[in-house]
Amino acid sequence: MQGLHEPLKVLTLAKALLSEIYLLLASPNFDRHYSLKDQLARASLSVASNIAEGDGRPTTRDGVRFFGIAIASAEEAKVQVELSANMGFIPRDKAVELYEGYTKVCRMLRKLSEVRLRRIE
Repeated sequence: MQGLHEPLKVLTLAKALLSEIYLLLASPNFDRHYSLKDQLARASLSVASNIAEGDGRPTTRDGVRFFGIAIASAEEAKVQVELSANMGFIPRDKAVELYEGYTKVCRMLRKLSEVRLRRIE
C-alpha cells in the first residue's frame, strides 16, 4: 500500500525484515516452540510499528521516545534470531542477514533520533 508520503528508509527496512521473519516463522521448525516463535514475531512487529508511530507523533521528543522503543525491540529480535539459529530453526546465513539488518535498523534510528533532537535545540 502506498502512503501519502515517502516512508522513512528505516521503516522500509524494518518492514522487509518483518516479512522475512514471518516467512521463517511459518516453517514447521517453530511448531513446537511457540514461545520463541511468538516473542520473535512480537519483537519484529514492534520494531516496524514503533518506527511508524514515532514518525507520526506530534512532538519530536515523543517521536524519538518511540524510536527508542523500536531500538530495544530490534535488540530483542537480534537475540531471538541468534537463539533460533543456534537451535537449528533458522539457517545460519539467514540469521546473519537478519541480525545485520536489525543492527542497521538500530544504527539508522540512533542517527535519526540524533538529527531530529538537534533540530529542536
